[in-house]
Amino acid sequence: SVHPDDLPRVIAAFQSAVATGEPPAWEHRLRRSDGVYRWFHLRGFRWHDSHNRLTRWYCVITDIHDRKIAEDALRRSERFLLEVQGLSRTGGWRLDLATGMVESSPELQRAYQAQPGDDISNPAFFLSRIHPDDQARVRTTLERCIQEKIEYRVHCRIVRADGSIGYQYAMGRPVPNEAGEVVEFIGAAMDMTDHWVAATELERASQTLRDMQTKLSRAAQVATVGELAASIAHEVNQPLASVVANGHACVRWLSHSPPNIAKALEAAERTVRDGKDAGEVVRRIRALFKRTTAERVPVDIGDVIRDVLRFIEADATRRRIEVLATLEPQVPAVLGDRVQLQQLVLNLMLNALDAVDPIVDRPKRVAVRTRRGDTARVVVEIEDNGIGLDDPHAVFEPFYTTKTDGMGMGLAICRSIVAAHDGTLAAIRNDDFGATFWFALPIENGASQ
Repeated sequence: SVHPDDLPRVIAAFQSAVATGEPPAWEHRLRRSDGVYRWFHLRGFRWHDSHNRLTRWYCVITDIHDRKIAEDALRRSERFLLEVQGLSRTGGWRLDLATGMVESSPELQRAYQAQPGDDISNPAFFLSRIHPDDQARVRTTLERCIQEKIEYRVHCRIVRADGSIGYQYAMGRPVPNEAGEVVEFIGAAMDMTDHWVAATELERASQTLRDMQTKLSRAAQVATVGELAASIAHEVNQPLASVVANGHACVRWLSHSPPNIAKALEAAERTVRDGKDAGEVVRRIRALFKRTTAERVPVDIGDVIRDVLRFIEADATRRRIEVLATLEPQVPAVLGDRVQLQQLVLNLMLNALDAVDPIVDRPKRVAVRTRRGDTARVVVEIEDNGIGLDDPHAVFEPFYTTKTDGMGMGLAICRSIVAAHDGTLAAIRNDDFGATFWFALPIENGASQ
């Protein structure tokens, strides 16, 4: 009836008891009458005759099956808990307030690198491993939690036996007896060393990145100065060219025999006007980048566009680009700075001309339209059938350009101008060819009726 797996061991133990006279004792499985094996514990007692000779054994067999099942379940549970603690690097602890002794799990002892001979039942062992800079805080927190019967939570560094630094997050709660008196604290401590090291390295890397960003920002500022200077030169080129042309005209009229004083005076007046325009452009750009308040007055956006169209007419004709304008006559005035709005429209129109210039397989067209938006805004759309846009959002970033000789500042300046006027600027890809840039500006209050 002995289980086949236990039979060799039982026979060996029985033979040893017979040979040595030592009382037999073992655990083995026996088959019941229904064929089910259960665990039993066997203990033997010797019986001697009147001559003190061992004549027989009396044995007691006790059914321990339920106990064995419970022990196996407990061992599996303990193994499970140990595996979980090892995986999560979380150790358990219990502080008996009556004795002042500590019980700790193997995982907690591993985290603290307990060595043979260490008195791990004494709280002083664990407190001694806490970093000197954290000891007072941890001790004070624990004493306060015991006195006030509240939960215990603390972060601290530990100094392991090998001198390495670890990081622990410990938590615990008071356990009262039936009378409501706190008799012990139970809790857990998680080894957060890897997380702490990673966070420290991340902070170090972040600081390095911030330092690098500061250096790059300074470099970008230096580059922006150059780009801004180039942008200003671009903006004032037209009025300065007009100054030169009118100056030459004035000289020619004065060189006539007899001198044409009226024409020369007219050319000189145009020279003065164009010189003022150049100075005004520089002043407004400086005001824009210094974030000063723009000079806002009611402006007819149609008049602004017509001024720009007259300026680009010769360039468009030379490039054989058809420019179509659809300007609604009833569009209200907007509140803004006329010179900056001229810069805005001029930059967008020049970009549209550049976009259609390389086209050879279809007529080159640029269209500008104005309309009143759904809200109290005026909308201006500039559409081209040119090469189009890969990323309509990125084109407004500083230094981003699709031109081989571009500076990447024109559209960034446009965005700044629109933002300064509380407006909206965007770009979209057309369904067929090219792109459409549009901006919306608030209507001047007096014109919104």
